[in-house]
Order: sequence, then C-alpha cells, then structure tokens
Amino acid sequence: MTRLLSFFIPDPDKYSFDIYIKSKTLIVFSSIIILVVPILWILLITVLKIPLFSILSIFLIIVIAANIVSLFIMKRGHYNAAANIFVLTSLCGFSFYLLFGSFKFHEGAIVSGYHLFIFIIFSTLFCTRLINLIVSFCVLAVQSTSLITSTGLSSGMKTMALINFSFELLIVSSICYLIISITETTLHRLKEEAENKETLERTKKLLSSISEISKRLADSSSVMSNTTDTFSFNAQSQAA
Repeated sequence: MTRLLSFFIPDPDKYSFDIYIKSKTLIVFSSIIILVVPILWILLITVLKIPLFSILSIFLIIVIAANIVSLFIMKRGHYNAAANIFVLTSLCGFSFYLLFGSFKFHEGAIVSGYHLFIFIIFSTLFCTRLINLIVSFCVLAVQSTSLITSTGLSSGMKTMALINFSFELLIVSSICYLIISITETTLHRLKEEAENKETLERTKKLLSSISEISKRLADSSSVMSNTTDTFSFNAQSQAA
C-alpha cells in the first residue's frame, strides 16, 4: 500500500494536509473499484448471462476507465481534476444505464434512481461545494427524466415517485453541502490559527534576538564607558 501511495503521490510535500488525506483515500478507493468491478462484470456475464456489451457492461467499463484516468491525473499533481473526473464520469455512466438500460420490473426505474445518491456522497468526500451542487442538480435531472420517460409506470406513480425522490434529494444534498461547508470552514480556521501561531513564534524569536543584541550593546557601552574613564584618568595623571 505504501508503494502504491508513493507511486501516485510522488511529492506529498506539495499537498496541503486535507488534500493529501483526500488523495490517499481516493487512491485506495479507486484501487478497490478497479479490482472489484472487473470481477463483478465477469460474474454478470458468466452467471447472469448478460451480453458482453450491454448497457450495464458499458457502465462498468466507464467506471473502470474513469478510475484509471483519475489516478494518473492525480499522479501529475492535479487532485481536484482527478476527483471531478472520477465522480462526474461515473455519474454519467450510471445515468446512461438508468436512462437507456432495461429493468426486470417496472419499479426498477424508481429503485435504481436512489443509487444516484451514492455520487452525491462521493462528491461530498472528494470534491468542492460547487461540484457537489452540480452533482445534486444532475441527479435530479436524470431521475426526473428516467421517471417521465418510463413506459411501465402510471402517471400517478410517476408523480408520487418524483415528489418523494425530490424531497429526499433535498435533505441528502443539504446535509452533504453543510458537511462540506463546515469542513472547509474548520480547515480554513485551523490554517489561520497555524499561520498566526507561526507568526507569533517568529515574533518571539525576533524579540528575543533584539533583546540579546540590546544586552550585548549595553555591555559593550559599559565596557567602552569604563575604557573612556580609564583613558581620561590616565590623561589627567600625565598632565599633572
């Protein structure tokens, strides 16, 4: 694991503490996805007999590719770009599956839509508030389109499902947005306090140096005064 982290984060000193922790988490998470999703894909093909290039297969391929690309973008030192690609590309892949895939039962469009909340959580962990808002609006747009275009649901069921989904989306998005805001505000305050503490330490060292220099100057002045007195006394003695 240490070698994996050092490979994708060759120069950790360039990162702030929060970005470094997020980078490590994203690397571990992406690595797990890259290992697990191909196995899931093989099982779906061999056990459930889904076509090799079905809508679901395309979604899984997009997820794998997005994780690989984001890792190598992160290796170049662009964490935010890597996190955004990971979240937004995976969201696009699942949206493609949700809008154009087929379900074994009509309510599948309703149930599968709630899986979109996963990407809001991802954006909360790895992205900024702006990306979190964009993901939330995309989730609402995708699920609304999926429900409206669904042919197996009655008009009343579509309306009720859309209302319930919108209400729960509002709650989840608000909580996630507040979490990001609180975290960013706290980190900003901690950075300010750390900078103030560092400035205070530098000021103390500077004052200590000034005090020491002043003491040395005072000692030198005393020595010079004594020397002057001695010289004056000797001069007076020779004159007498």
